[in-house]
Amino acid sequence: LTFGDAMSSSEPAWSPDGLKIAFARNDPNVSQIWTMNADGSSSTPVTAGVFDGYPAWSRDGTRIVFSSRRNSNAEICSVTATGQDDQQLTFNASADNHPSCGPGGKIVFISGRSGPNVVCICVLQLSQPRCHSLRGGRNFIRSRCRWSGCFRGRGMFHFR
Repeated sequence: LTFGDAMSSSEPAWSPDGLKIAFARNDPNVSQIWTMNADGSSSTPVTAGVFDGYPAWSRDGTRIVFSSRRNSNAEICSVTATGQDDQQLTFNASADNHPSCGPGGKIVFISGRSGPNVVCICVLQLSQPRCHSLRGGRNFIRSRCRWSGCFRGRGMFHFR
C-alpha cells in the first residue's frame, strides 16, 4: 500500500474500527508515525520526531501510542489520531519500547529499567502516566508485548 517512494514503511497497526492503519515511515535520517485509510489512500504524518516507531492504537481509536527517541533514549509517547496533543508518557533513563494498548486506557510495554541485560514488563495508565513493573528477565530483551484480553478483571498479554 505504500509503494512508489524512496521511504520504507513498517510496523503497521490497524485502528480498532478497521478503517485506518498507523505505521512507521522511515528514511535513513528520520522515522515518523503516519496514518492512512485501509485502502492505502490519504497518507498523513501524525508525528514529527526524529525516531518514532512501534505505533499502537488506543482501544477507542482516538490516540496512538508509540516509542520515540526524543532525547537519545526511547520513551513511550501518545498523540491523537490526527496528530494533535503529542505527550511523552515515560521519563526514564532506560529504553521503553513496543507499547500495546489494553482495556481501561492501560498500556503495556517492554523496558530496560531492571538493569543491564534485564528487561521488565511495565504497565501505565494513559490518563495517569505512572509506570509499575510486572516482571523482569533476560528472555524479554527482543520481545514485543501485546494485550490478549482480560480474565477475571486482570489484563492478559502475550509475547512474540
